[in-house]
Parts: sequence; structure tokens; C-alpha cells
Amino acid sequence: MMVSKQKTSKEETIKLRINAQQKALIDRAAQIAGITRSAFVLNAALSDAEETIKDRTTFYLSDSEWVAFNEALDSPPQKNELITKLLNANTPW
Repeated sequence: MMVSKQKTSKEETIKLRINAQQKALIDRAAQIAGITRSAFVLNAALSDAEETIKDRTTFYLSDSEWVAFNEALDSPPQKNELITKLLNANTPW
């Protein structure tokens, strides 16, 4: 099955300040990869963004951990006096 690529308009910009050594390093890596500096920086930023989101929103459990996790979710909450006090406290705003 052939997937068509739609062109999306690029209306947003990101500007950043870097020193000469950082720019030279990025330029060298982009040249080795055969892509523009902008494409290299964008690819690196998107990859890091995806990894950060995945790392902070996904977790893996063994079978026994999964069972324990589900049991904890299914069981009624235990009474916690400190949380009850906090939720019943007057807010300063």
C-alpha cells in the first residue's frame, strides 16, 4: 500500500543561541548525515521530545507486578487522615 505524503505548511519558528563550537558540531553531524542543519536539529529535537514523553508516560511491569498493580487499583482506598485534613483545609486563595 502506498502512502502519500502531504505537505504541511511550516509556519512556526524556533530560534536559539549557541556558541561557535556547538554550531560547528551540529554542522559536521548534519553534513555527515547528508541533511541540512535545520533538518538535523529538528530531527534531534523531535526524537528527544518523543523519548522524553514516552519515558515520562509509559511504564513496564512484570506479570506479577501487573497483577499487584491491578489489585491495588481495584481495592478500596485506605483512609488517610493527613490527606483528609489537607482536602478539608481552607485554601489561602
